[in-house]
Amino acid sequence: MLQIYKNYYRYNGKDEITGEPLEQENTNSFIMSRGVTPNTKYTVYYGENYSKNSFNTKEVIYYDKDGKYLSSFKNVFGLSDFTRPEDCYEIRIGMAGKVYDFLTSTIDIIYEGETLREPLKEPEINIYNAKEELLNSKYKNLIPNLSEYIVIKPEMFGAKGDGISDDYVPLKNFVKYLNENIDKKMVALLTKDSNYRIDRYHGDGGFLPEVNQLIIKLVNDLYFLGNDSCITSRGNFIRHRGSNFGGYERGVESTVYIGFSQCNNLTIKDFERYGESELTSDLGVIPGESSLNRGFGIGGCQGTLIDNVHVHHFIEDAFSIGEDELNVNGTWTKHIGCDTIIRNCLFEKCSRNALTVGCVKNVEFQNCTFRLAGFNEGKVRAYAPALSVDIEPDRSKKDGFEDQPRDIRFVDCIFEGSRGGLLAIVHDWILDVKCIRCKFIDEDTKKVYSIFNGGTGLEMEECEFDIKHKFTTAGIQPQTMNNCTVYYNQKDLISVNMIQTGTKYLNQYGGEYKEPTIIEEFTDFELYKAGYRYNGTDTTTGEPIEQPWNYNNIFKASVKENTEYDVVVNDGYKIPMKGFVFYGGGKYIDSISSVYPIGSFTTPAECDEIRSSLLITEEEFAKYEAKIKQTTIIDNNKPEVEEPVVDNTEEIKEIQGQIADLQSQINDIDAQIESLENEKANLISQIKELNNKLEELEK
Repeated sequence: MLQIYKNYYRYNGKDEITGEPLEQENTNSFIMSRGVTPNTKYTVYYGENYSKNSFNTKEVIYYDKDGKYLSSFKNVFGLSDFTRPEDCYEIRIGMAGKVYDFLTSTIDIIYEGETLREPLKEPEINIYNAKEELLNSKYKNLIPNLSEYIVIKPEMFGAKGDGISDDYVPLKNFVKYLNENIDKKMVALLTKDSNYRIDRYHGDGGFLPEVNQLIIKLVNDLYFLGNDSCITSRGNFIRHRGSNFGGYERGVESTVYIGFSQCNNLTIKDFERYGESELTSDLGVIPGESSLNRGFGIGGCQGTLIDNVHVHHFIEDAFSIGEDELNVNGTWTKHIGCDTIIRNCLFEKCSRNALTVGCVKNVEFQNCTFRLAGFNEGKVRAYAPALSVDIEPDRSKKDGFEDQPRDIRFVDCIFEGSRGGLLAIVHDWILDVKCIRCKFIDEDTKKVYSIFNGGTGLEMEECEFDIKHKFTTAGIQPQTMNNCTVYYNQKDLISVNMIQTGTKYLNQYGGEYKEPTIIEEFTDFELYKAGYRYNGTDTTTGEPIEQPWNYNNIFKASVKENTEYDVVVNDGYKIPMKGFVFYGGGKYIDSISSVYPIGSFTTPAECDEIRSSLLITEEEFAKYEAKIKQTTIIDNNKPEVEEPVVDNTEEIKEIQGQIADLQSQINDIDAQIESLENEKANLISQIKELNNKLEELEK
């Protein structure tokens, strides 16, 4: 438990020499203290009676075993946990409030059993040209003029690549070496099937300031060859009490990002980026405010090829491409991303977008899949826009870049199943987005849109739409569909602003779509009893209870059991029905209230009549022309089920053969019988002759 160290102090600063809190004349302030273990993680524990309004803390001060000031950490109670530095054996916390309130709130710090890793250390570096290893890999014929290149590997900087060791520092030095040799042609070769683990968070707000993003800058003629390896960034977040953001508390930690900035002639191939966001157990976690919680990205790069990259489970975007600005020798340089091909890539299962596109020109995505944005399989909060692809540059030509975003193409790509939608083109300065032979797939029927076009010149060519949203497109700018296929009877989902040529509408069975046959049957209400007020039912018969007012009437209509009906009236009218009472054979079954404004109901089993009470006369009721409507929809797309034709020829032949065999046996038996009959007759004849002879002898 925390103990009182000094009372009657107000904690609003510390002595620069001793680190002690400055004393103030205030009896409601005090300092708490307790011993701790060095280099160990603790969590603040709040008791049941804790109230933030009673007291608060602004800073924790760390002391060594001799009581000497070491350092301090702010807002510990806002952050919920903190870690002691080395050589720290005591903490002191200044509080504003009453000691009684603090003690009864049962606040303490709890050891979590997790000792921090060793502080960041610089491993030995052994740089050599790894061309022989490259020539023994699948890339041996990839690079023309290989003799002009230097081949380096993360292992030269101490990386293990075993998926367990923390390879952050080796990767940091690996990137640093590339950034310090921008005048050389380089090959960054990862070891086949390795897993380079970044087992640390990037620090935001002063936390872990030694951990930075890994960004390769201003490099030309670089091959970044993943060799089917993985780079994992630690992402199992638990910290979430930082500043408030949209009702959620932001964290101070964020994922270490890997990116390329203002590079030329890049080739990036064959690797996986994994962000571990599904391991997060705290539902309230969202990323730090000023962090790049994306898995991978390029900004302001020109002449780039990205091939066979899989990015997934990050707390923000999987992949981003756009503009960038850098301070180079005191001068800010601004470039858009241009002349880029991205192919055979999979971006999926991240909390925000699968792909975010900024200010780019002449970029083509080939055979890529963008799926399940907003579904990270963990408890990290998904947040807007959660799109498969979000084309939303935040800068246009007026901001000093060479051009405005234009010429973005998706060829043979799949947009699938994201929480917020499949494709959004947000601004009208985005020119000429084209989708060729792409598939748009989503089962969710509750989204506002699947494709939103606010740009200029969206064109869909030979695309397939298998989506069930309220609107397929919702843009106001020119957009065209050429030779596309729309599945599942969604003719009414296509925007009126879409210019269509050669569009095929197919039903759910794969055939050409046919309009359904709609049959509507109407039944009029008629007066059942006049002079009643319906405010209850007789518990024996279920009949409305009679009242002495003559302006109350009960109307009835015949119905079918287990059938859905709509109530319809003349335009401009709304019958003030309180509800319906269901009857079957004149006997009460059940009742419902507030049919209006719902306008529809389903009859129970054995129901053949409904009754309802109105506070209007029969003449007034006639103006409404109230009816109930039963609608039957006949699906003309469903193929007729034909009885299967069974070929019984062989079985018939077999039975016929069996019958013939049996008949043959019968014939044989008949022949035997005939022979025996003949023999019998012969024997009888002999007996007769012998009897005659015997008679003669006896005479």
